[in-house]
Amino acid sequence: MDRPVRVRDVALAVAARHGARVEAWDPADAARHWGVMVEPFMLDQVATGAKARTELGWRPSRPGLLKELAESA
Repeated sequence: MDRPVRVRDVALAVAARHGARVEAWDPADAARHWGVMVEPFMLDQVATGAKARTELGWRPSRPGLLKELAESA
């Protein structure tokens, strides 16, 4: 079974691939800059393929999300 992937880990993988950095923002500053778009990113979100595996019989054939992000062009 795959491990959950956190939004922060996705951001770190994309930043590393493109020579950028991920910085923490004060939530109030982030909300002023991004408005309502910041709210989902302030949640402790995780993503897995568990539901797709269970309900749809999905069997992935590619690397995991973080590996794919790190290796993509």
